[in-house]
Amino acid sequence: GYRLGLDPIAYLENNDSYTYFSKINRAIITGYTGTNVNDVFLALIR
Repeated sequence: GYRLGLDPIAYLENNDSYTYFSKINRAIITGYTGTNVNDVFLALIR
Protein backbone atom coordinates (compact mmCIF):
# COMPACT_ATOMS: atom_id res chain seq x y z
CA GLY A 1 0.00 0.00 0.00
CA TYR A 2 2.80 2.44 0.81
CA ARG A 3 4.30 2.04 -2.68
CA LEU A 4 0.97 3.20 -4.12
CA GLY A 5 0.95 6.24 -1.85
CA LEU A 6 -1.66 4.77 0.50
CA ASP A 7 -1.45 4.94 4.28
CA PRO A 8 -2.98 1.74 5.70
CA ILE A 9 -3.08 3.20 9.22
CA ALA A 10 -5.30 6.06 8.04
CA TYR A 11 -7.75 3.61 6.46
CA LEU A 12 -7.72 1.51 9.64
CA GLU A 13 -8.41 4.54 11.84
CA ASN A 14 -11.35 5.46 9.57
CA ASN A 15 -12.75 1.90 9.66
CA ASP A 16 -12.45 1.81 5.87
CA SER A 17 -10.65 -1.42 5.08
CA TYR A 18 -12.85 -2.09 2.03
CA THR A 19 -11.56 0.97 0.16
CA TYR A 20 -7.95 0.23 1.09
CA PHE A 21 -8.04 -3.41 0.00
CA SER A 22 -9.97 -2.52 -3.17
CA LYS A 23 -7.27 -0.05 -4.17
CA ILE A 24 -4.54 -2.68 -3.77
CA ASN A 25 -6.64 -5.40 -5.47
CA ARG A 26 -6.83 -7.56 -2.34
CA ALA A 27 -10.51 -7.17 -1.40
CA ILE A 28 -12.47 -10.35 -0.76
CA ILE A 29 -15.83 -10.06 -2.51
CA THR A 30 -18.15 -12.90 -1.48
CA GLY A 31 -21.55 -11.65 -2.56
CA TYR A 32 -24.58 -12.21 -0.36
CA THR A 33 -23.80 -14.61 2.49
CA GLY A 34 -26.88 -14.18 4.67
CA THR A 35 -24.71 -13.60 7.73
CA ASN A 36 -23.96 -10.62 9.89
CA VAL A 37 -20.34 -9.46 9.77
CA ASN A 38 -20.07 -10.45 13.44
CA ASP A 39 -20.86 -14.06 12.51
CA VAL A 40 -17.75 -14.46 10.35
CA PHE A 41 -14.37 -15.46 11.77
CA LEU A 42 -11.30 -15.85 9.57
CA ALA A 43 -7.99 -17.32 10.71
CA LEU A 44 -4.65 -17.44 8.95
CA ILE A 45 -2.55 -20.40 9.98
CA ARG A 46 1.01 -20.50 8.73
